[in-house]
Amino acid sequence: MKKYFINWKYLNRIIITINSITIILGGIYTYTQFHIIKNEQLNRENDLSMRYYDRLNFGDNKKIYILIEDQKPVLINAGGEFSEDQLDDYLGELHDVGESLYADLLDNRSTCSRFSDLTERTFENQEVQKYLTKIRKIDPEYFLGVDDLYYFVKTCN
Repeated sequence: MKKYFINWKYLNRIIITINSITIILGGIYTYTQFHIIKNEQLNRENDLSMRYYDRLNFGDNKKIYILIEDQKPVLINAGGEFSEDQLDDYLGELHDVGESLYADLLDNRSTCSRFSDLTERTFENQEVQKYLTKIRKIDPEYFLGVDDLYYFVKTCN
């Protein structure tokens, strides 16, 4: 009867091969997980961007933007149909977009494509500027996200 002894060199080679395969498979898995995470982040950014876009293009916010676009008065005291609170809500949405952009929660490209015209026309509107000037006498940091968003979208063109 023949006795078989373990050849340690052969066993060592098998262990090294298994370790190498494990490292390669781990690298491939890490690479694919990185891309999955990156795609999920882009999906979240686009989802948030679409939510802001929907809120700005619905109800009173849409009507306010149409008045701004047509260069008509917005506020009741200027002959428009909206209160300062309603304009405040509209500017609050733009402020949130600006804050989200600088917190890296929004994609630069989608922000440019979705909000550039709306932000530029709103920020350059005289009535909006008067309102912002008036309100910033009380709180100088009020709606600075709108300013940040405006200066960002100016770089998009």
